[in-house]
Order: sequence, then C-alpha cells, then structure tokens
Amino acid sequence: MKEPLLFLYKHIKPYKWWYVLILQAPFLTGFFPVFNNYSFKLVIDAFTKDVPNNRQIIYAIIMFFGAQISLDLLWRISNFAERKCEPFVRRNIILDVYNYVQNHHYFYFQNTQTGSVVSKVKGILGGYDSIFSTLHHKLGCYFFWTLFPIIGLFFVNYIIGIVVLIWAILFVLIIYPVIKKLNHFSNIEGDEKHLLFGMISDNVTNIFTLFAFAKRTREIKNLEHKIENGFVKAQIKTYKYDMKFNIIACLLYYPMLIFVFLFMLHCKIKGIITAGDFVFILSTFSMTICHNLWQFVSNMADFMKEIGDFKSSFSIMQVKQDVIDKKDARDLVI
Repeated sequence: MKEPLLFLYKHIKPYKWWYVLILQAPFLTGFFPVFNNYSFKLVIDAFTKDVPNNRQIIYAIIMFFGAQISLDLLWRISNFAERKCEPFVRRNIILDVYNYVQNHHYFYFQNTQTGSVVSKVKGILGGYDSIFSTLHHKLGCYFFWTLFPIIGLFFVNYIIGIVVLIWAILFVLIIYPVIKKLNHFSNIEGDEKHLLFGMISDNVTNIFTLFAFAKRTREIKNLEHKIENGFVKAQIKTYKYDMKFNIIACLLYYPMLIFVFLFMLHCKIKGIITAGDFVFILSTFSMTICHNLWQFVSNMADFMKEIGDFKSSFSIMQVKQDVIDKKDARDLVI
C-alpha cells in the first residue's frame, strides 16, 4: 500500500495546511461528549443537594452551550478548508492518472477491456473521496470521540477508567484480524467489479455489432456466468466476514456493559460516587464510548474495504510504461 499512499500524499502535500484545518475538527470535537455529559452530572449533583448550588448550575449551562457552539464553529472551519483545497486535489488526481494511463504500451490497451480501464480510473478518484471522507467524518471522529471520554472517566473514577481503557484496546486488537481479512476479500471483490464493468462497457461500445449479428443472448449469458462465478462469490465471502466481525463485537460488548453497570451500582450503594457520577459514567460508557467504539471498528471495516477497492483501482498506475514521450520533446511538424 506504500505507493498508493505516496500517490495521495503527493497531491495533498501542496495543500497540507488546509488539510490540518480540515482534520482539526474530528480531533478537537472529541472533547464535546465529555463536556456535554459532565454538564449533566453537575446539574444532577446540584439538584440532589438539600440546597441547590446555583453557581454550579450556571457553570453547567455555560459548559453545555459552550461545547455546542465550539462543535459547530470547529466544523464550519473544517468545511471552509475543504472548499479551499479538495476540488483542486481532485483535479490534479484526475489529470495525473489520465496522463499516466495514456502513456501505457498499446499492448496493454489491446489486452485490457476499455471499460475496465475507465472503471479503474474512476475508482482512483472515488477511492480518494471514500478514504478521506471516512478518515475525516467517520474514523477520525469516532476515534477521538472514544478516546477523550475514556480519559474523562479517569477524573471521576480511575478504576473504571483503567478497566474501560484496557477493554477498548483488547476490543480493537481482537477485532483487527477480522478487519484485515475483510480488506483482502474486498480487494478481490474490487478486481471482479472492474472486470464486470469492463465487459458491460465493451458490450455497450459494440452495441451495433450485437444488433447486426444477433449476439445479445450469448452476451447476457456470458455476463451472467461472470457475475455468478466471480462477483457474487467474492461478495458472499466479504459479507461472511462482515457478519463474523459483528458477532465477535457483540460478544465483547455485553459482558463489559454488565460489569460497568454492576460496579457503578456497588459504588453508589457504598457512597463512593454521587448520583451525578453514576449517570455520567453510565451514559459516557454505554451511550458514548460503546457506541463510538462500535462505530469506529465498523468504519474501520468499511475503511479497509475502501482501501482494498482503491488498491485494486490503483493497479492501473503500477503498469510498466514502455512508450513515454521524451521530456521537453519538440512538436512534430509535418
């Protein structure tokens, strides 16, 4: 995957500071669920006292609305930075890919379906869009929206913080091999998809030949055979491992949820934590950490699929070129 990543980095590098502004949003907004849940804790603690602490309530209100405003502000900065660089990066990728492909040896175009070539060129741009969108709006968000709430637990109950941190690390380590396998099957599925659309594109290009020689029935049977024995089988394997991933994730999630609930109940009965702490820890774990960690590993699975598709498309940029114009060559005058 080294070459595809270097290819993307080459086009991103001229706009790197805009990309820093884009990616600050998922990082800095990771604090949002912590401040949001902690403001509820302060309100609950204030109202459960015999004499409500008005100062604490005002502080909670400021924290709650401050977190909401910061969330919107940081994402609007990110959106502005996207507008300043993303269209130009896409332009450069399309031009670079087309310029490289048009210099392939003519043997390559003789032995490769036109539709497959077009599908791979389209797949490179689509791969960039999918990969960066997942990093920006999904993978990055859910990673930091999981990490910072775990850190927040340490300030309320360090035992729960340690246990949840260890559990989250084990969760990802156990799930990762399945996700890696998904990448492999997605790569195969991507290759089959390019071949499939290559056949369809060539048939459409030669549609008048099919009309003239009445080959439509044979072509649809050939296409059906290709779909059944290639594309469908590859998809079934991908879905199989995707289901395996979800089952393992469920088996890891429920025991931890039960443990946290019972431990918090024990701490509340013993008077170790306040009612606000109880609500903060349970809501942070069950509604924030677990949900975001689940989304993180799910999006990691999607990300690995997108990487597999991108690698399949990028193979067109790894073809050796035998016919390349001399640098600074003069125009041929006839």
